[in-house]
Amino acid sequence: MTAATCEERDVLRRLSFLYAGAFLILLTATWPLWLGLSDFPRVPAFHALVSAPRGLDGALFAAAQLAAVALLLLRRGPQAFWRIETAFLIATSALNQHRFQVWAWHLCLAGIIATGSSTASGLSRLRSLTIGVYAWSAISKFDIGFATGIGRTLWTGLLGALHLDSMAIPEPLNRLAPWCMPAVELAAALALAAPRTRTLGLGLATAMHVLLLLAVGPLGLGHEWGVQLWNLLFLAQNFVLFRRRTGQPGPVQTIRGNRVAQALLVVALVMPAFQPIGGWDIWPSWAVYSTRGGWTTVLVHHEDVEHLPASVRPFVGEPPPLSDWRPIDVDAWSIRDLHCPVYPQPRFRLGIAAALSRHARIQVERRTAPTRITGATSSTTIDVSNGKLPDAIEHEFWLNTTPR
Repeated sequence: MTAATCEERDVLRRLSFLYAGAFLILLTATWPLWLGLSDFPRVPAFHALVSAPRGLDGALFAAAQLAAVALLLLRRGPQAFWRIETAFLIATSALNQHRFQVWAWHLCLAGIIATGSSTASGLSRLRSLTIGVYAWSAISKFDIGFATGIGRTLWTGLLGALHLDSMAIPEPLNRLAPWCMPAVELAAALALAAPRTRTLGLGLATAMHVLLLLAVGPLGLGHEWGVQLWNLLFLAQNFVLFRRRTGQPGPVQTIRGNRVAQALLVVALVMPAFQPIGGWDIWPSWAVYSTRGGWTTVLVHHEDVEHLPASVRPFVGEPPPLSDWRPIDVDAWSIRDLHCPVYPQPRFRLGIAAALSRHARIQVERRTAPTRITGATSSTTIDVSNGKLPDAIEHEFWLNTTPR
């Protein structure tokens, strides 16, 4: 084995431990999500799991983490760790779709690729995964809905972190700035894909993550720690993956799991193309801070607010003029109780509405994803009662919408 090949093998091993450390830290930062002790609704992926006992979530979490950490401490290598954690993510997400957090999906993919790839192909696959994440994320944000909504909010957060007043910024710049985020993200992906421009791509990606950390961090919008930790992970990972050009790859080894790693990479890079037609979820499509999922707003009748669980009442807003229905900020509820954002798929948010309808009169306002150019959307209103969605709505989705 050449010195270059030994060095690349050591880099892969360091990356796999970096991913493992990040995974455990993020699990700790979002621990209420995994134990299932909160009042926040849990919506299984399959209807057969609706009656799963409440204690199963915590038992699964404890068993998986004890086994995974024990294997690391016993020096069994990171490969066994990632097999356990990937199986855990699949099983616990089957019990509650909310747990299929984008960072968990990314880290399990990266961990399996790093430990299940040959030395010659491992780094190349991890670079491809990172480039794909940036490219699909950028594509999802190239629309007027992002530029006038979430993108404008992130811009305001960045200005606040830099102690700048948006009112002092020329309005044309305020309108243009949100478009810079996907533009820089796509430029970083393209530059990282070519060895000659990799240094430029690394600089663009680093600047993007630093500015995003300022925007969502304690000086800006004060988002949950999970978002900030995931961005820090990309900064550390990219420095290892892209800081220098590698030489000619050595001979490809055939190792167990190599084909699995390649198959997972193909899934991660190809399946996001099916998100616009409902064939793949928003977060596994790397559509972070995107409006591609539209909006699903849960509403409670003003007379029934006191019938809701106490944990959700602080997040009930004021009704619009001449309306009896008050919006519930389920995103803020999730961040306070579970320290993570709500799974953005409409079927999960409808499941939240179904759970709350066991206590109060609930409506849901659904708005489609905005058209990329005009931002036009259409909306419908759904009445939800007795913990169940209308049959026509349930049949729209491949996976379950009924809460536990």
